[in-house]
Amino acid sequence: MQTCTWRVIIISLLVAVVNVDGWAAHIFGGDFSMTALATQGRYQLVLNVYADANTLQSGNNDQNLDVHIFRKRDNAYMATFILQQQTNISIVYQNEACAGSQGLRTVELRYIREVVLNPATYNDPQGYYVVWERCCRTDGVDNLQNRGQNVGMVFTFEFPPLSVNGQFFRNSSPDFGTPNGDYICINKPFNMSMKATDADGDELRYSLVIPLQGHTTNINTGGSPATSRAPFPEVTWAAGYGLNNIIPGNPALSIDPRTGMLTVTANQLGRYAFAVLVEEYRNGVKIGLVRRDFQLKVIDCGNTPPPAPTVFAGTNTTQPATTVELCEGSAVNLTFTPLTDISYQWKKDGVNLPNEKNNTLRVTQLGEYRVSASFARTCAIDTVSQLVKVVAGRGPTARLNPSDTVRICNGDTAVLQATQGATFRYEWFRNGISIPNETKNSLSTRQQGTYIVSVSDPTVACPTRDTVIVAARATPNKPPLTASKSLLCLRDSVKLETELQAGFSIEWLRGNQVLAKDQKVFYAKQDGAYRVRIYQGSCVAFSDSIRITQATSNAIVFDSLRAVCYHDSLRIPLNATPASGKFIGNGVENNTIDVQKAGVGRHAIRYEIQLNGGCIVEQ
Repeated sequence: MQTCTWRVIIISLLVAVVNVDGWAAHIFGGDFSMTALATQGRYQLVLNVYADANTLQSGNNDQNLDVHIFRKRDNAYMATFILQQQTNISIVYQNEACAGSQGLRTVELRYIREVVLNPATYNDPQGYYVVWERCCRTDGVDNLQNRGQNVGMVFTFEFPPLSVNGQFFRNSSPDFGTPNGDYICINKPFNMSMKATDADGDELRYSLVIPLQGHTTNINTGGSPATSRAPFPEVTWAAGYGLNNIIPGNPALSIDPRTGMLTVTANQLGRYAFAVLVEEYRNGVKIGLVRRDFQLKVIDCGNTPPPAPTVFAGTNTTQPATTVELCEGSAVNLTFTPLTDISYQWKKDGVNLPNEKNNTLRVTQLGEYRVSASFARTCAIDTVSQLVKVVAGRGPTARLNPSDTVRICNGDTAVLQATQGATFRYEWFRNGISIPNETKNSLSTRQQGTYIVSVSDPTVACPTRDTVIVAARATPNKPPLTASKSLLCLRDSVKLETELQAGFSIEWLRGNQVLAKDQKVFYAKQDGAYRVRIYQGSCVAFSDSIRITQATSNAIVFDSLRAVCYHDSLRIPLNATPASGKFIGNGVENNTIDVQKAGVGRHAIRYEIQLNGGCIVEQ
């Protein structure tokens, strides 16, 4: 009875271990990327997981993953984001016979989320790191201790502060992109691109590093904000393996630090794990890094390879293509003669093109193209065609003027002019449709749309195309007009002021007379009605009118004064209306003339008042 109990316990433990270990045993690699979006502080966060399709099933195909952000300086926890699986894509193997014979079926699981990171929060000078860790990676790996059984994995990348000296620091991480499905033929030179792209044009440097095992185990399989912090333990190499001997060979596995090209001539069969580090530098300063964890298998491709295909361009089947000029907006066909029982795979820039396995490839993008050949039913070494470089075709030097958007009002005419050349030929398009009978270097139009001119020259291979947009100009707003006062004093002026509107000219008008142009302020020295006109072609708007009135002394009535005989005590009264003014002159005191102070003779007396507008007038 006791023995049976122990058997039950042992069986239960074995089942538990198998279930836990099988959860993630399909994963052998992955990498992160983070792309800055148009809105400041918003990013697309992506985790790519590379999995074995043979063991991927509903029970271990996670639809959501938790990733954590920490501050590098002190490993302080910052945030957790849940990423949802958005795509499940089969990775293309160029030699399906060899891949199938080795059970190589790989998928890329892509987990994506748009995240908001506040630059004021993420401003530590040492930056931050993002991490997802899990146990256990695919076992049966020859260069890891115990063949990689129950070994965890860590996918991580680092990014710089989002705010530097109070200014937003825009940056996207390097992006490895989707890798080729690939394997290594023993004793044959092998290369594979691990080149990443960088949206900011930062310098990228590549190196091989030790894969990370992290803190997870086959018992505690998942990371958490409490455990997933740096530093992360590295994997333990199997005896005889290390950074200088990740995949044994002559030479062993290495990577070009500038191009990210992996090279090896392997001399030992097996499956091998490795990690590629790409560091990004801006102005010579390292600002971030991304790690890619990956595996490659070395297999025996011992059979005789198929003949290498020869690629031709277009209808020329006499001269193998090496460099092909591609005109803007056009396409060129690359072709070869296929053989029976042979599979073909086109590549662009070293990357397998999905579903491009026919003998003709329609090319619309610049790049380096070649096609590989492999037997359809037996595994053998691949062969590849010659490299065909598709480069931009040369066209005449011609451009449109204006080069930017032209804005017009209804009734206006936009004049578009292309570079003139004695042998140039012109074709004009509006919204992608050819405009009949327009063959000159200039075009006048009153219609909105996207205009393209195609300029060809019999001496060069391709036409040159340039584009300009003719768009409606919004009717301008009625310009504001203000005056410092409405009454014009003698020997004075009134300050008039408006606002300028971008792209519009301005005129100052008195009645219908143009007084000045293109100035924000005008000083009126005459009475009258003033207004502002702004315009751009037929787009016109007028301000309200402001009337300026000249101040006059017509309102003053001054009593006449008669001649008087001199007398020491005589006082002559002074009277005028309105009564709010004051009298000025010899002998004037309190609205009277003191004859003794004035003295004998003729004396001028004037009367001053201040009008409501602030002007002083006299009589």
